[in-house]
Amino acid sequence: MTNLHPYLETMPVYSKGDAADDVAIFTDLKNEFPLFIIATDKQSGLVVYDMNGNIQRADTSGHINNVDLRKLSKDKVLIGCSNRTINAMQFFNFKYTEPFLIPIPTDLPKTSIEEVYGFCLYQNDLNIYAYVVGKEGLLEGYELNWEDDSLKAIKIYNHSFSTQCEGLVADDANGKLYIAEEDLGVWMLDLNHLEAKPELIISLKNNAFLKKDLEGVALYEWNNEVYLLVSSQGNNSFAVFNTNKNFEYIDSFNIGKNKNIDRTTETDGLDISKGIHGILVVQDGKNTKNGVYKQNQNFKLVKNIDLIKFLKNE
Repeated sequence: MTNLHPYLETMPVYSKGDAADDVAIFTDLKNEFPLFIIATDKQSGLVVYDMNGNIQRADTSGHINNVDLRKLSKDKVLIGCSNRTINAMQFFNFKYTEPFLIPIPTDLPKTSIEEVYGFCLYQNDLNIYAYVVGKEGLLEGYELNWEDDSLKAIKIYNHSFSTQCEGLVADDANGKLYIAEEDLGVWMLDLNHLEAKPELIISLKNNAFLKKDLEGVALYEWNNEVYLLVSSQGNNSFAVFNTNKNFEYIDSFNIGKNKNIDRTTETDGLDISKGIHGILVVQDGKNTKNGVYKQNQNFKLVKNIDLIKFLKNE
């Protein structure tokens, strides 16, 4: 299995124990260079890191589990998340010039989910949507309307999976949603045809390269191909599939140690920014110093150029 190496790690989150979880990368308006990392401290709220891995802002909205973002305009950067303290979605406007997280007043339907867990945003040419899934496997979809200083949501979708799900990622360009059912596999939902049932595209059954629990999922486009990355927590690896070739398995990689940065294990959430100048950011479940688990959890950063070399089998 290939080892990729981090070039940087973030400061640990403030909370102890199982705290860091998911991540979203904010890039410049041309999507060329990453500028900030928005991460979850699920014992406290959101954390904003700069590109040196330093904490710039720490929100205290509650037990925020998963996070995602979309740049709607120069002045509107929508950050959405699943907040388990209030058992609801929560939304912020990210004022990246400061940087500040401004809570957006919301009018949301009451969820049927017992405990909100996984979350992601989806944007097509006309609208923006939010998808949230609970620990019991209930997935809900909402159409969002953010006008002036408030946000409203209309429920448009629900589907029950058999067991616990968390990782969600939407392919905006192709209208697909990928859902990781932790002990079963990865599902695909056609967002242009919500009447169709989700399709199991990757199964854990008789699978040598994926081990439960499946956690975070992310997408990366390179050389006209879209790759799906799946965090395989059971063997501390990341499996890569080609969505353009019927989810053909490419290979798996670990994120090893680099100088004074420890290796990455038991990853929950991850995100990848676009292009050759982008980065892969992954949560580290056991952040060590000098081989001892003394540090709170944090996030490791890998350059996309190293991911591209992996995809090219160099």
